[in-house]
Amino acid sequence: MAYAAVVSLEHTIQQLLKSSHQIPILLPYVEIIRLAWKEVESLQVLLTGVDRVGANGEWMKTVEKEIREAAQRLEDVVESAHVSLSQSQTLSADEMGCLAMEVKKQIDLLTTTKEKIQEQLCCRMFKLEEHEEVIEKVIPSRTDHVVATESKIFGLDSDLIRLKGFLTSGSSGSEIVSIWGMVGIGKTTLAKEVYGDPDIFSHFECRAFVSVGQEYRRREIWLLILAQINCASSDELYEKNDGQLYEFLRGALKGRRCLIVFDDVWWTKFCYDLESFLPDDANGSRILLTTRIEGVARYAGWGARHKMRLLTAKDSWNLLCEKVCGEKHSCLPQLEEAGKKIAEKCEGLPLAIIAIAKHLSKAEKTPKYWSNVAEKECSNIIGADAEMSKALYLSYNILVNHLKACFVYMGVFPLDYEIPTSKLINLWCAEGFVQQKPLKQLEYQAMEDLEDLVSNSVVLVCEQSSYGKIKTCKLHSVFRHLCIKEAGKDKLHQRGLRGLPKLQKLGTRIELPLDVAEPLCWFDHLVHLADHGDLESFKCSIVNPSPRLQVLGRSHPIPILPWRLRKLTLSGLGFPWEYMRYIANLPFLEVLKLRCYAFQGPEWEFSAEEFERLQFLLIEDTDLEYWRVGHTHFPCLRRLFIHHCYKLKEIPLDIGEIPTLEMIEIVDGSPSLVATAKQIQDEQHNRGNNNGLQVCVKYSSEDDHKTKS
Repeated sequence: MAYAAVVSLEHTIQQLLKSSHQIPILLPYVEIIRLAWKEVESLQVLLTGVDRVGANGEWMKTVEKEIREAAQRLEDVVESAHVSLSQSQTLSADEMGCLAMEVKKQIDLLTTTKEKIQEQLCCRMFKLEEHEEVIEKVIPSRTDHVVATESKIFGLDSDLIRLKGFLTSGSSGSEIVSIWGMVGIGKTTLAKEVYGDPDIFSHFECRAFVSVGQEYRRREIWLLILAQINCASSDELYEKNDGQLYEFLRGALKGRRCLIVFDDVWWTKFCYDLESFLPDDANGSRILLTTRIEGVARYAGWGARHKMRLLTAKDSWNLLCEKVCGEKHSCLPQLEEAGKKIAEKCEGLPLAIIAIAKHLSKAEKTPKYWSNVAEKECSNIIGADAEMSKALYLSYNILVNHLKACFVYMGVFPLDYEIPTSKLINLWCAEGFVQQKPLKQLEYQAMEDLEDLVSNSVVLVCEQSSYGKIKTCKLHSVFRHLCIKEAGKDKLHQRGLRGLPKLQKLGTRIELPLDVAEPLCWFDHLVHLADHGDLESFKCSIVNPSPRLQVLGRSHPIPILPWRLRKLTLSGLGFPWEYMRYIANLPFLEVLKLRCYAFQGPEWEFSAEEFERLQFLLIEDTDLEYWRVGHTHFPCLRRLFIHHCYKLKEIPLDIGEIPTLEMIEIVDGSPSLVATAKQIQDEQHNRGNNNGLQVCVKYSSEDDHKTKS
């Protein structure tokens, strides 16, 4: 995704230009960076031109790759220069010259790439002007106009009745009826079912079914319609020029009640062509079209649009059974529990169910295997399906560049997470993905971008306000898989921190695939964390950390943390306890929460480090057995919480010497751990501190235990 790479480069150059006011550097170097800035601006214009030509084909993929790689190379060099300048203010003229030469070299390469693509772009635009009747040069085969549904449909009975009503009743004039919805939701299946219905067959004098697609030629469409309404021999038709063929088609349809189905329509321009194509003989002729794009469906009018729904859990299970076990869909009873979980993971999308069914029909039909698929492999199997991938990328590739960046960024949110619109818009704006337009606030433009993604059927609306505005939204799991894949190509999810210089509070959640081999490669995007000197609160959580892995942090050191940090929460990182010294050196840290194997290993022993201001410490879900610490290591500690540390044998008695300590809370601790907490409390009482330390012991899973204090 070239757009994201260019935006990232833009942010990096902005940051370096700002630093030139604070760091004394040579004027020629500043001028070179300004030259880079001008090249970035021209790249933005170039990308807009590429969008206008079209987003499909090998040429577009090549252009995206060349721009992305050139932008990333320049950013790497510029960023390296920024680090050198910020870490050393005594660079010699020769060293500064080497930096400038390397940056200039990459700028020249970027310029060469840009000029080559501009030349190619001009040639393509000229060819399009010469052949306006062709949307794209590739003409797909359309031999699928002979319609027959392959199997029983599920959950579409009410849809079928509604569409038959649209087609057979209402106005006597010619009308366009549309079916719209996301990829793989069953639009074509429903259209075929309607087309082949006996009532529809008897109602219309002639019918035709044509697949359109993103790339089409009008002449081919006309020929396919004529071939199906049996009007003339093929040789006679092919001899006619376009004008003659068009008039012949209108004549063939005139006076006949016709149903023409156009499947998979992508462009409103195609709808405009339909206005003069079907004669309005007041006999109830209809056009039925299917599309993923709401704007295309809207052309048909408010009363003649049918939006597809995702399947219910029951219909999803029935479809899976039918595809795996045949029309009787009598799957083995012992497979039902796991099978229903698999169907649920498909989130009601028929194409996803069919993809997983293709795999299951060839695999062993045992409860163990199906359970493994349900728990671990479902998303990977669906994502690897070639037909599914091809269908998804048609929806992705049609997006303009800045919408691609906005869309892919949504993959940072957890699976099935309902994203608050306000939060999403703020993130988009902060990342620089939203294109500012004259006289329009950035937030309003971001809302329009979100509405465009919904209109393109790549984002699902979860909740709307009373005024019809989007309150929350989410990605279907199949699109989230695509987003993560695309983000990995551009390292999109690893570049956000550089563009947020005044960040004060940050939370990051890294959701790992269950089969990940090197989980902390996902942690690389925090390399710039130390640059944020204003950051006061940081929370980092890794979800699905695999227990089979070794201690993660030994091959990947903990990132350098901002020195002003006051609150720190870590989860799932698996760092060794000796890395705690990096945290202990934070002079303003007051709250530290260590959850779910944030640190790993049997022993945590302090040496010289000291938490000068730490007041709150939580240790939760860890394999810690021995904790060796003195009272001088936590001179200001007030509250200590130890939750679900089943192996921890005792609390160091020196903890009781901390004068500020007010509370110790233990949840599900061993008897020896509880005993040492009570011993510390008793010793406090013996010293006359009867109202000071409180010890609270809780058991989360046993009703017969009472909370003690």
